[in-house]
Amino acid sequence: AKHSTDINWRQASRPQGQHMSYQVAQKIRPRWWYVALMDCEPAHAARPDDAPISIRYEVHFTNVGYGAFSEFSSDRRWTIYLYVPLVAAYAVLAAAQQRASWAVARRASDDS
Repeated sequence: AKHSTDINWRQASRPQGQHMSYQVAQKIRPRWWYVALMDCEPAHAARPDDAPISIRYEVHFTNVGYGAFSEFSSDRRWTIYLYVPLVAAYAVLAAAQQRASWAVARRASDDS
């Protein structure tokens, strides 16, 4: 790992917990990032109070260089430009289908 951080148990046990923030710079192309959390303490090592470790965590990733699309991952940031025309085309086709259904129903009722 190029970067690792130890958990400060004194800070982590406070009600507000321990906050860690990292800025990652991508110089050439978007990269894939991941977070790994593990307990490297041997199972037989006794903790001060012999209590099991309970961890709650929140992870929030943003791509700050993407402006309004900062919440999207690199592979999904352009999908909005695909979804908008597809939804518009679907709406037009659904309206045309509904109109055709009404026309067929009207002609069927005129035949009887």
